[in-house]
Amino acid sequence: MIIKVIKYFITSLISFLLILAIGIAAIIFFDARSLVTVAVNSSSNYELQLDEPIEIAFYPVLKVHAKKISLADTTFDTSIDFLFIDNFSFSINLKEYVTQSRFITDITIQKIDIQSKLRADGRTNLDDLLNTSFNVTGHIFGDVTLTGNGLNFDLLQKNWNGHIDFKVQDGRWFGGDIWQELRSARSIYKREDHPVMTPLEDINLFSLKASGPIEKSVFSNQNFAMNMPYTSIVGNGEWNIADNAFDYSIRVSLMPEIASELNMSDDEFQDFTNGSIPIRVQGSSNSISFRPDIEAIFRD
Repeated sequence: MIIKVIKYFITSLISFLLILAIGIAAIIFFDARSLVTVAVNSSSNYELQLDEPIEIAFYPVLKVHAKKISLADTTFDTSIDFLFIDNFSFSINLKEYVTQSRFITDITIQKIDIQSKLRADGRTNLDDLLNTSFNVTGHIFGDVTLTGNGLNFDLLQKNWNGHIDFKVQDGRWFGGDIWQELRSARSIYKREDHPVMTPLEDINLFSLKASGPIEKSVFSNQNFAMNMPYTSIVGNGEWNIADNAFDYSIRVSLMPEIASELNMSDDEFQDFTNGSIPIRVQGSSNSISFRPDIEAIFRD
């Protein structure tokens, strides 16, 4: 999900910085923090705070460097801290853009910290900010480095390279029942009836971590690890930033406690105990499918 954050953040930021470059001479001798914070605070439900001056270089490469960036969500009864970035830098080669219409861009985000929470309208503040439908709450944090090169913005979006390292703690997904989706995927492979859903009070609580390189806008994650109550999920896969599509192969291991609560059969529990059935998870923020990973099953 942090990929989606970066994608929309980059799009908005590049547009903003190109406009800023045109009128920058008027504010060159002033601290730009007040201008930026007033613009954000007056046009959104968020309050932006910049604790340190913004460092700006201009031509031939526009560079912006800021530290201690925080964004508060004001839609709650009490304003809450929503996003914090310890160190942020952005650069775009204006000479290349003006003379060749080529985007050459570098972005570094260190110690990003997001508190995604559910609002009264049923959407998370993260989904509201990005206009997405991830339906995930929790504490998201990590680091991102990106470089991009393209003759136009569309090509730039398809040519990001870099690295992402992120974690989610105290996460919760409101898009369905993960245990039921996993059990249904197994039943498809076994040609059994879909398992009867067993409502549980605390479903879809999770923590996860993932890291890996980005090449040509594809995040390759070989060490995906996710934990739920009495459940361990490991796997690997890819996320295409440009298309916002992901494709993962995972294996699930359950402990006896959750098998009892879900009223699993002995065969079903055995399959999940040793992770013998790989499951393929595909989709985007708006649609996710769980199916048996036939290719991985044949490789086994």
